[in-house]
Amino acid sequence: MLALHRVDIDYLVDQMKGTDYAFLVMHNHPSNSHFSEKDIKTFVDAVNMSILIVLGNNGAIYILEKTRDLLPNEIISARKTLLDWKKDFISYDTVIEQIKAFGIVHSEI
Repeated sequence: MLALHRVDIDYLVDQMKGTDYAFLVMHNHPSNSHFSEKDIKTFVDAVNMSILIVLGNNGAIYILEKTRDLLPNEIISARKTLLDWKKDFISYDTVIEQIKAFGIVHSEI
């Protein structure tokens, strides 16, 4: 039997569309890793998602929180930053520092 080692939060985001409610999305990362590129992209793109939490099996907790709505040019800039990370031009820490400029707060517990 093939074990699933991937979480796709797009299904949850699709359920949010068309509502005025703000949502918190939480999922686990069995590998204990921080946010993935897809996690951050989905968070940036999802207008109604105000908080994203990733839980590691080792007890690590990673949190992203939007303090305001992102402007269209900020979303485009964040996507470019994520593409640079995917291509190994920049590090995860650089991604986090750059998205903070858009009112996104990052926390690790």
